[in-house]
Amino acid sequence: MNFYYYFLSLLLLFSTLDLRADSDCLNKYEWAQESARTQGGGWIWFPGKADAQTLEEAYLRAEGAALDKLALECTIPHRDSKIHERCDEQNGIGYRAYVRISVTVKQCSDTRNISEEKKYTVGNTELIKRYEQFKRMTVGKLDPNASINGECNDKQIERCLALGRHYFLLGDKKQAIDYFDIGCRHEQVISCFNAGLASINIGANEKAIGYFRLACMQNDALGCFMLGKLAGNLADLDRACTLKHSEACHEASIKLLERDELAKAENYAQKACTNNFAKACYNLAFIHTRLGDSKKAHTFYEKSCEQGIGEGCQHLATFYYDKKDTTTSIKYSKEACKLGINKACHNVGYLLLNQGNRLEASLLLQLSCQRGLQESCTLFKAQKL
Repeated sequence: MNFYYYFLSLLLLFSTLDLRADSDCLNKYEWAQESARTQGGGWIWFPGKADAQTLEEAYLRAEGAALDKLALECTIPHRDSKIHERCDEQNGIGYRAYVRISVTVKQCSDTRNISEEKKYTVGNTELIKRYEQFKRMTVGKLDPNASINGECNDKQIERCLALGRHYFLLGDKKQAIDYFDIGCRHEQVISCFNAGLASINIGANEKAIGYFRLACMQNDALGCFMLGKLAGNLADLDRACTLKHSEACHEASIKLLERDELAKAENYAQKACTNNFAKACYNLAFIHTRLGDSKKAHTFYEKSCEQGIGEGCQHLATFYYDKKDTTTSIKYSKEACKLGINKACHNVGYLLLNQGNRLEASLLLQLSCQRGLQESCTLFKAQKL
């Protein structure tokens, strides 16, 4: 599967829910003022707004704008993703619709870079199929002879975005960038971001940095994050972190750790961990270990383990083993083994073998052996399991 295919493939939702006509959405709902994704308490929210002559089309476009942001970060909508809020109003020439789509951090992680074979299992099948319906309506079939109705010009900036996606998916990255560039010059932040991604795809990293900088200047958290990653600037990661991009906070923490600036690194890691970015919780435990606060470190090793970081579970297993608490050590070793820490599979197999549980021990040692740990193979054969 082409990674950028899904980054640039907008998964659009056509909702069948009854539409309501609220007025003055901006005054009623604070979320309607948002233009970039926000995050908190383990959730990510993607906003979208759009104008159209009919209410149905306004919602379709707004949902598309929200899912455009979601696709950039999560690839496809998770099967449990949903429209969290909706609002609409008349604007004189038609309607303006606002939506906000919500997913959990874990759901986004589960769908990111999903394979073609698994997307209908993990993703929201209905939304994916509806996207195909929308694509047929807006950009035609994706083949070299397909025609796209409408022209790309100063008054039809959305057509430029559609044409950019169209040519990108056909494999003409340079033509795609030309169309994204037009939208970007008209302050269409998603076009700036897409132009950056397309530029990376053809190896034009310096050009990509320029586009991500333009997206970041419009307070796009992902744009600032990509700029910080690509250019290596702590200031850009800081800006993305301020815009509530948890991974940017985590990356900023890592950069500061490399400089041995522990206090500053702890501050960024804390922000990311508070928003349930699991890797940051593990790093926060490491930082507190370095700072000599073993109690806090233990707390964050526990949190990282709970959020699926195998190394955190393995650390806890070792901690309890050293404390002669074999039962708890086995518990955390099993968790670490499930999360792919091969040494943990060996360790828990060894402990269970010593307890006389040969059946479970043999399964774990065999698993560890199959994963390539030679000492597990040796122990498995020696015990004739």
